[in-house]
Amino acid sequence: MAELEVKDEHSRQAARALGRMYDKCLARGHAEVIFTRWPACAAVALTGIAAREYRHNDVAVTQMSADRS
Repeated sequence: MAELEVKDEHSRQAARALGRMYDKCLARGHAEVIFTRWPACAAVALTGIAAREYRHNDVAVTQMSADRS
């Protein structure tokens, strides 16, 4: 188990790179290779996206609650 602080831009870069590789691997019928060949990159990209979206949604929900008060 490890914890890593990754800048949003770095997780976006990893996601873009994996997306390009995913397209190539999918065309060859081997999309799962993204998770077996580059598991750390997949983890950084996916958790970065999840954390960013969670923060954005949390802010939106907080703002909506404040607007209703």
